[in-house]
Amino acid sequence: MRVKIYLIFLICNLIPAIAANAQTASNYAIIQVNPSNSTVFVDSNEFPSKDGIASCLLSEGKHSYKITCPDFETAEGYFTVNADRRTEITVTLRSVKAHLTLTSEMDDVTLYIDGNIIAGTKWSGYVDSGKHTVKAEKNGYQPYVSTFAIENGDSKEIKIPNLQKETGGVNVNILPFDAEVYIDDKMAGLSPLVINNLDAGKHSLLIKKENHHPLETAFYIQENKLTNIEGTLKPYESVDLGLSVEWASCNLGATEPEETGDLYCWGAPAPSWDYSPACKTNSFGLTNLMAEESVWTSSYTYDAAKKNWGECWRMPTHREIQELISKCRWIKTRINGVEALKVIGPNGNYIILPYGDYWAGDRNKNWNISDMRAYSLRIYDVNGDDYIQVSCGDSWLKVYEDASKNYRSTGYDNSNFERAMWKKLMIRPVLVIRPLK
Repeated sequence: MRVKIYLIFLICNLIPAIAANAQTASNYAIIQVNPSNSTVFVDSNEFPSKDGIASCLLSEGKHSYKITCPDFETAEGYFTVNADRRTEITVTLRSVKAHLTLTSEMDDVTLYIDGNIIAGTKWSGYVDSGKHTVKAEKNGYQPYVSTFAIENGDSKEIKIPNLQKETGGVNVNILPFDAEVYIDDKMAGLSPLVINNLDAGKHSLLIKKENHHPLETAFYIQENKLTNIEGTLKPYESVDLGLSVEWASCNLGATEPEETGDLYCWGAPAPSWDYSPACKTNSFGLTNLMAEESVWTSSYTYDAAKKNWGECWRMPTHREIQELISKCRWIKTRINGVEALKVIGPNGNYIILPYGDYWAGDRNKNWNISDMRAYSLRIYDVNGDDYIQVSCGDSWLKVYEDASKNYRSTGYDNSNFERAMWKKLMIRPVLVIRPLK
């Protein structure tokens, strides 16, 4: 009986010790791996990892590990698990390739690695060891190119600076000398001149000189090249018909007699969709403005010809237009394929008045082009007969070709005055002061 009791006592005292030994015989090993998608093996057993961390419950003692990942060298080794504390190890694999980072300081650039385009202005990835070429491009800028060498396992960062703009120059050789030259709406100097360091691409050019038709065009600049622009500004010319004033050889906004030029609304000094706002509140009265020669011929405000061509020119008055009609012969003709009227003065000299369209419509709606051929003298064809209508603000002066091929006036008609203001018409200036040569 005593023996049995002793054995029971001995067994009861051994149970806590056995339990304690079982608890301290194992512990966790925390293995952190880089790259995070690596596969972790401990003692040939695979342990799953999450975000590059594998948790392994292992017995106390020495253990082996093996870490694998595509494009990286396999890492192998040993570690020891202690019963009294958790074991933590970090394993970073060596890439069988090199790591490269590209960063551009400029937006909207196109990046290339060894001729292969990559997206975005920042890129990070792996490349083979050896020599590589990085290129950055942007339209209108000089490309950036860098060649470098890199070894397996190395890491390199390339910061691409702001690209330099491609530039070139323009040679403006325009006669006459001292014409004003504007590049992209900014005064650049007087002709002739050379302008360097212009950004590559499209630019606007305006050249103007008093008493000359302006030249307005676009030109392109290529990198490290000089663009040549040559020519001669055509002077404003007048024709002496033997009348009280000389008439311009072409319309306002045109450079050749057969060109229609620009269209102008009532009292507007520039081609616009409205007559001059000043006319609406003018105390003199809009309807009398053109009838009073002294007001019309002395102001830049309402006279498009004077405003655009200078002090030597102005729009014709009632009297001057009526003189042109009554003292000249008008003959239908065609010049360079354009239908026109040839107006021959008493001295045999003549001017060409081309047919053209006018714009008309409700000021609060879209404007529509008319099928009537109109002019500043409003030449158009109605039922086979040529009419000349002169918009003079308060009235229309109507002239027609009779059976004898003579042009006669029907007098003034002010019934359509309001409608007349909203029509865009061509203008033929007259010369009042001969410009200095």
